[in-house]
Amino acid sequence: MVLNILRVKNKSLVQTCRLFLISVCALGSFAQAQNNPQVGVFETVSLIGQINAQRTYLENGLRIFVVEDHTSPTLAYYTYFDVGSRAEVKGKTGLAHMFEHMMFRGTKKYPGTGFRDKTTQIGAFEVNAETQTQLTKYQQEVPASQLETIIDLESDRMANLVVDQKTFETEREAVKEELRADMESSPEGPVWEKLYGDAFQTNSRNWLTIGHKEDLDAETGDDAKDFFKRNYAPDNATVIVVGDVKPADVYQKINQYYGKIPAAKQPHFQVTPEPEQTQQRRDAVHGNFENEMFLAGYQIPAVSNAYSPALNVLSMILAGNENSRLNQALVETGIATAVSAGPSAAQEKDLFLVEVYANHGHTAAEAEAVLNKVLAKLQTDLVTDAELEATKSHIQLGIRENFLKHTDIADFLGTAQIINRSPENAITFQDAMLTVTKEDIQNVARKYLLQSNETMIYGLPKAEGTK
Repeated sequence: MVLNILRVKNKSLVQTCRLFLISVCALGSFAQAQNNPQVGVFETVSLIGQINAQRTYLENGLRIFVVEDHTSPTLAYYTYFDVGSRAEVKGKTGLAHMFEHMMFRGTKKYPGTGFRDKTTQIGAFEVNAETQTQLTKYQQEVPASQLETIIDLESDRMANLVVDQKTFETEREAVKEELRADMESSPEGPVWEKLYGDAFQTNSRNWLTIGHKEDLDAETGDDAKDFFKRNYAPDNATVIVVGDVKPADVYQKINQYYGKIPAAKQPHFQVTPEPEQTQQRRDAVHGNFENEMFLAGYQIPAVSNAYSPALNVLSMILAGNENSRLNQALVETGIATAVSAGPSAAQEKDLFLVEVYANHGHTAAEAEAVLNKVLAKLQTDLVTDAELEATKSHIQLGIRENFLKHTDIADFLGTAQIINRSPENAITFQDAMLTVTKEDIQNVARKYLLQSNETMIYGLPKAEGTK
């Protein structure tokens, strides 16, 4: 979930602001740049200060970004696929997340644990993967001298991953165990599931990325093969290399290994539009909560909408730091222990989320009443000049923090390419946040943060005597 999570007792203002900008602000856009691919020709993309990315393409559609930085003899190598749970359909959920596991299960060239063994052998670190609603990414950092080896490994599992019934069944059990832990061991899991299940009636935001157990039980190795064939191909992927490299060397080696992989040329999936919400939806989930909590979701448009920059700035005013309105109204008064707020960045309609954990002796209803007062004031009164100026200063700081490390730059480029359709759009969005006015903030509060547009889910302790 994408949230501006505020834990003011444990997280510094800089950490909080940086987390928010990486996960939300850097992703939005309200204009779709048109790319004109030129195979093998690098074009410069200005990011921030003196940091530039070099962009090019292969004949099979693979997008490549290279950022040259010789400050350390290492490189970050990230692969982003334009596929997440939004590419699934009802009855076939969880397949995108399944491949986060299966991509480490071996190929014909590197069978079994071969990928893991080889990355360990070459000194790779931060070897990981992540599935989101919009995308799936695979990442690692390696010594710069191992560029060709990591290209060999990554291109091989794109082209030659073993996807059979036995492998599928093994990983399915691992995913089902993860689902059990999320839904049974973590009391918040069912609350998130209920929130999105209630807030979205028709499209793929209706389910969480991990999918439904009944779907996982019914799916087969053939379902996995079909999903892999349609989505894990060079024309649906972006490779980002940041570090001690030369762009020409990177292109030559990537072309050597990836160039022979055929494009899928599959029609991209279509997400079913979600009807406008016209009345509040509310429910409760009982679980192993020590204290009550709630999740509130307000339907908002895709990040390409002109209102997106103001929604991001509004979330900072609500829960961006110790002086934010929800922190002052809920945490500092002792009603809540933690609050968070922020818009999910998506290519389609998604949610502006508010999460509140009530303090001992206080209730979710009490905290909700305070939230409603805070939102009502935003709708009737303009924010102050001081609030807006401070928020924009925090945003500028967070933007700079996005580009301090190789991994941060790779994350920015890959996510921006998929969510925004180009890094230029993400940069434009960052600039737009700094021009948001007090009136803009009031307008989006009036337009979206309404009870008629709200899904409210309480997380409540189980009644005594129940299991």
